[in-house]
Amino acid sequence: MRMKIKWAVMAFLACGMTLLLSVAQTSVAQQQTVTAPQSEYHSQHAVSGRPVIDGAVSPHLISDETAVRMFLLAAAEPPDADKAGIIRMRTKLVPIGLKPDDYATLVRAIQSFHVQLQAHKRELERLAAQLRTAPDSTTMAAYVAEHHNLGKSASDIYTSVLARVSADGAEKLRAHIARVKTRIRIIPGPDMPPH
Repeated sequence: MRMKIKWAVMAFLACGMTLLLSVAQTSVAQQQTVTAPQSEYHSQHAVSGRPVIDGAVSPHLISDETAVRMFLLAAAEPPDADKAGIIRMRTKLVPIGLKPDDYATLVRAIQSFHVQLQAHKRELERLAAQLRTAPDSTTMAAYVAEHHNLGKSASDIYTSVLARVSADGAEKLRAHIARVKTRIRIIPGPDMPPH
């Protein structure tokens, strides 16, 4: 008797899951139909009528610099990382499939980027604090320039790694950056009132 009840419950749950999956798939299909892209520059969603660039839909609209910066920011660990930090970095880097020498080159570059990142963060925090207390166009320009400098640091590190790894390693890194692009969504900021 217990076995029959157990099987009946499992069958009920399986039917319920099938029904839920069917409803969810129908809902997703209807949503995709309603929100289909109007052009290459529109993703499946928009914020306040402005397009969201979805790398999964249009990876070619995500710049290499953006993808490289996101990759390095995600993988960055200090040169003196603890065991947990080393594991975090390995988890992000091993799937690239680099040979040991290329892997070591990439790790050193990422650790170097982490040091540069800390300097950029300190400067951005300083400028943000200054903008909160006394906003002005000069400080805002410096803040924007520092963000640009962070992107340039990431691009420079990546370029130097490509030059130092094997041809196979460079090809695998480029393929990884292409995969990173598919995971990025660029969402427009809020509308700002005119000055």
